[in-house]
Amino acid sequence: MSDTEFIHVYALERDREYVERVQAGTVAAGDLALCTDNGLFGSSQWWAAIRKGTVPTERIEGTIVKLYKQGEWPEFAVESDGQRTSWAMDGDVSHYEEGKRVRIDFVTLEYQNPKPNGEASTRAVLGIWIEP
Repeated sequence: MSDTEFIHVYALERDREYVERVQAGTVAAGDLALCTDNGLFGSSQWWAAIRKGTVPTERIEGTIVKLYKQGEWPEFAVESDGQRTSWAMDGDVSHYEEGKRVRIDFVTLEYQNPKPNGEASTRAVLGIWIEP
């Protein structure tokens, strides 16, 4: 799938409000504080680590198979290679429709301290593209 076949509906680089919330939580060393080995989340140092591959970018391409709400947050499920994953509906939610192809670029980031349930990492979405 080429970029011309998709609409870029979300870019973390343009989501300053979200980046600032994550940065504030990390600086305060709260329960969801992320490791800063590669720079503070969303900082120029952090983006440089992603561009260099120090923080590897992962990609999932698949089909939107379900739209739903998890608590207050709209989410969508993607089926790719026989596996189903769930993601937050970031960006322009008018483009999210069941049956559409989607591409998600993301990184996996470690928490400073594992959560009580043992979860040690989280995914940070860098961008979402959906077919028109």
